[in-house]
Amino acid sequence: MFVNLWTHSFYSFSKSILSIDDIINFSKSNNIPYAALTDINVAYGNMEFYQKCLKANIKPIIGMQITYEKAQILLIAKNQNGLCNINKVSSAINCKNDFNLSDYISDVILISLENKILNIKTPDFYLAKEIAIRESVMKDSNDTKSLKVLKAINENVPLSSFDKLTYFNDKYLLTSDQANELFTANQLSLLEQIIDKINLVVELPKPIDFVNFTSSPEASESLLKNICELKLRDYLKNKKNSVYIERVKYELKVITQMGFVDYFLVVYDIIKWSREQKILIGPGRGSSAGSLVAFLLDITKVDPIKYNLLFERFLNIERKNLPDIDIDVPSNRREEIITYISEKYGKNSVASIVTFQRNKIKAALKDAGRVLGIKLELLDLISKTLKEDEENGDYRNNQYFEKYPELFSIAINLVNVPRQTGKHAAGIVLTSNSLGSIVPIEQNYDGTITTQYSMEFLEELGVIKLDLLSLNYLAIIDHCIELIKNELGETINVYDITYDDTFIYQELSQGKTLGLFQIESYGMTSLIKKIAPKNLEDISVVLALYRPGANAFLNDYIWNKKHPEKINYINEQFEKILSPTYNVAVYQEQIMEIIKVVGNYSLADADIFRRIMSKKKKEELEVQGGKFKTAALKNGYSESQVAKIYQFIENFAGYGFNHSHSIAYAVIVYWTAYLKFKYPVQYLTCILSTFNNEEKTIKLIEEIRSMGYRLALPDINLSKDEFSSTNKTIYPSFFIIKGIGNETINKIISIRQEAGGEFLTLNRAIADLVKIGITLETLKKLCFSGCFDLLLEKENHSRIWLVTNIEVLAKALKTSDAYGNFIINPGKQIQDIENITLESQTFLLEQQLNTIGMTFSKIIPNSDYYDLKSKYDEELNFKTIEEIVSKNTSGNVLAEVVSIDKFNNAGKKITKVFLTDTTGSLVITIFNSNEKYDTLQVNTWYSFFIEKTNTIVDFKKLQD
Repeated sequence: MFVNLWTHSFYSFSKSILSIDDIINFSKSNNIPYAALTDINVAYGNMEFYQKCLKANIKPIIGMQITYEKAQILLIAKNQNGLCNINKVSSAINCKNDFNLSDYISDVILISLENKILNIKTPDFYLAKEIAIRESVMKDSNDTKSLKVLKAINENVPLSSFDKLTYFNDKYLLTSDQANELFTANQLSLLEQIIDKINLVVELPKPIDFVNFTSSPEASESLLKNICELKLRDYLKNKKNSVYIERVKYELKVITQMGFVDYFLVVYDIIKWSREQKILIGPGRGSSAGSLVAFLLDITKVDPIKYNLLFERFLNIERKNLPDIDIDVPSNRREEIITYISEKYGKNSVASIVTFQRNKIKAALKDAGRVLGIKLELLDLISKTLKEDEENGDYRNNQYFEKYPELFSIAINLVNVPRQTGKHAAGIVLTSNSLGSIVPIEQNYDGTITTQYSMEFLEELGVIKLDLLSLNYLAIIDHCIELIKNELGETINVYDITYDDTFIYQELSQGKTLGLFQIESYGMTSLIKKIAPKNLEDISVVLALYRPGANAFLNDYIWNKKHPEKINYINEQFEKILSPTYNVAVYQEQIMEIIKVVGNYSLADADIFRRIMSKKKKEELEVQGGKFKTAALKNGYSESQVAKIYQFIENFAGYGFNHSHSIAYAVIVYWTAYLKFKYPVQYLTCILSTFNNEEKTIKLIEEIRSMGYRLALPDINLSKDEFSSTNKTIYPSFFIIKGIGNETINKIISIRQEAGGEFLTLNRAIADLVKIGITLETLKKLCFSGCFDLLLEKENHSRIWLVTNIEVLAKALKTSDAYGNFIINPGKQIQDIENITLESQTFLLEQQLNTIGMTFSKIIPNSDYYDLKSKYDEELNFKTIEEIVSKNTSGNVLAEVVSIDKFNNAGKKITKVFLTDTTGSLVITIFNSNEKYDTLQVNTWYSFFIEKTNTIVDFKKLQD
C-alpha cells in the first residue's frame, strides 16, 4: 500500500499548487485509502483536511515539515495527542518561541528528510532514504509551469528567471503503480509499517472553552442573576411586570443550560468598560437584540418586549450551534477595546482569527500575465470580460481563450490559492486555557496573536468568537457630539434620545438622506420617501425590505400601508402578528410566531423549522414540512387553510429579515438623522471628514451650500487634520490637499501651536513653515489651495502675488531679523503684482483644481441659484461644473458669469468667459465669437449647454 506521505498544500504559501480537495480527490480516484497533509511550519489546513477526509471516507494523516537543528524533519501525528504536539510546535515556530523538540515527540513519528541522525530519543525515528517517500506539491508534471508562475509571482520576478529550474519537475503526486516502479519493496514495506502506527481520530470537546469571569460556574450564575434583577427593578421603577419578570427567568434558565453565562458576563464587562472610557457602543446588532438579559446588561439598547423581539431567534436550546454576540464599536477605537480584553483575560487566552486572502480569477489572470510578460493594458482588457466571482467557470467560450490558452490554464490553476493571511475583520476568541494548547496560533508583525484555524473550524473545538465590528458611523457620531460640546457647549447623549420627534421623520420623508447611516443610496432614499416613516418601526421596515428577494414585496407593503382597510388577513391570529407590517411578513420573528400559532410549536422549534425553510434543502424540508402540516391539521386548521398558510410561510421564510437587527440599526439611522437635522453644521463637518467618494462629496457640498452654510477653502490658521466648523463656516482638512500627508500636517499644527495658535502675519507663517522643513513644493500647494488667502487679504496682497514671490520669500528666511521681518536679497526683489488678469485667474483656478480636486466656493451662494435651479431643473436637467469636468461629459449647466474678457487675435474675435456654480469654476474660450456673446453679462445666471471639449454650444439667460 502506498500513500503520498510528504505532501504540501497551497497553505505552504508559494511552495505548492495543491488544494486540500486535490490531495483527497487524488487518493480517492486512485483507490488509495489514505491521504496525507504535511505543510511547512503551518497548520492552516489541518482541520479542513481532516473533515473533508472523513466525508470522502479517506483516512487522514496529518503532519508538518520543520527545520530543527539545521535539519529538515517531517513530523507525523500518530493520534490526537500527536496532532496536539505538532500544533504546539507550529505555534512555537510561528510565534518565534524557542522550543525543545524532545518535549513534543509523544505520539509523533519523525522522519529525517536529509537522512541526518538527530539527538532525539524516540522509537519512531526514520531516515527518508529507508522509506517510500517523495515530496509532492502538484497533481502531475503538467502543473510544473503553474508552480513556477506561482513562485515568480511571489518573488515578483519574470517567469524566465526560472527557465533552468528543475527542482519542481518530479514533485507530483504518485499513483501506487508509479511508486512500485520508483521504490524498493523494503522502502514500501517500511512505509506500510509507519502507516499502521497512525490512527488519527479527533474527538471534539463538547463543553465550551471560554474565559471564566468568576471563580466558579455557580458564582457566575449568581452574579448574572443579581445584575439582571437589580437592573430590571430599576428599569421598571420598582413596579412589577410579569411579562418582564417571566422573560428574564426564562432567558437566564436557557443561558445557564447552554453554558453561556460567562460569555454574557464577559461581554457585559467589555461594554461597561468601554462606556466608562467614553467609547460609543452601538445599540445592538444581529439577533442578540432579542435578549432581555442583554438589554438589562446594557449590551443592547433596545427593549425586546417593547418591540416584540424573540429571544429564541438568538439563543435556542434546541440548536446545536451557539451564536455569538456582535458588538458595533467606533472604527477609530476598536484596538483600545481589544487591548483591554487582552490585558484583563491574558494575552495567551485572546486572539484574532486568521483569514486567507485568496486569488480570484481577475487577480490570478493579472498575476500570471505579469510574470509571463503580457502587457498590462491587454490584461486589463481581458479582465473586463471575466466575472470576479466565477471561480470554477468554464472560460473556453471567452473571446480571448483561444488566443491566450496558456494564460488561462495557468490563471485557472491559481484561482482560490491563498496569497497571504489576514485577520478577521471583527472576530476574536477567548479561552480559559492558553489558546495555543487548543488550536495552533501565530504571532503577527504587531505582536498580536492569531489562530491558525479559520473561523468555521473553531466552534467545533469548543472555541467561541466574539465579534467587535468597526462601524465608521459610530466614530462620526462620536466626533459630532464632541464638536457640539466644543462649539455650542451642549452635551448630547444619544442613548437618551427619544424616537418620537416629528420634525426628524418629516425631514426623512422628504428624502434628505445624504450622509445618513445605511439609507443614503438612491434606492433607499426612494423607498423611505414612499413609506414616509412616522416612527422607529417604519425605519426598521425600510432596512428590512430593501434587500434582494424582499424587494418583491415592497409594492405590497406600500399599497397595504396606504389602504389598511382593504387588507384581508387569513385569520385573527395572522392579523395580530402581521398587522404591524400590513400583512407582509417582513421579519423572521413573524414567521416563527406564525409557525408557533398554526402548528403549536414552541418558539425554539419554530425557529429551527424557519431555518430549514430558508435554506430550502428539499429532503429535509419535505420531512419537516410534513410534520408541520400534520400538526396544523391537529390544531383545527382545514387542509385548504394549511396549504394556503404553508405557501404563505414558504414565500416569506427565505426573505424575512431579523427584526432584532433591523430595529437596532434603525436606532443608529435615527441617531444620525437627529444630529444632521438638529446640528447640521457639526454633523456635515464630520461626514466630510470621512467621505472618500468624490461623487458623494460633491453632492454633500451642494447640500451644505443649499442650507446656507459656507464651505471655505483650507486655511493655514483654521484647518486641522479633519474638517472643522465655526458658526456657519466649514473648514476643510489639510488632507484634501493632494500630496500632503500625516507628517506634514502634524508639523504644521505643531508649529502653529508654538506660534500661539495662529500665524499673525504671512512672513511669520512662511518663516516658521520653512524652519520645520516644509519644502517649496509644499508651500506652493498650500498657496494654490487657498491656505494663505486670509493672511494675504489682511496684508493687501493677492494669491498670484504670493505665487510669483514665494521662492524669494522662502529663501529670505536665512536673512530675517529677530522679529521675523524679511531682509530681501537685493538681487531678487519682491515683484509687485497690481493687475490680476483673466489669464492669472485661470492659472490659479487650474492649480487650485489640481491641488484640492475641486474648486471650493469662498462665498455663500445667493438664493438666486437655488430659486433658478428649482424653477428650471425639470426642463433643463442641470449638471454641475464639477460633473462636466470630472466626467468629461456634456449638458446644461446653471452657472453665473464672473468675468468676460474679449480680444482680437490675428483678426479673429475671441471671448473668454469665467463661469462658476456651487461646485466649481470653469474658463471657456470661444474662438470666432459672434455678436450673441456680446449680450453676456457678469454677475448674471445663465443656462449654458457645454460640450465635452469645454465649448459653449448655446446659452439662455434665466429669469427668477
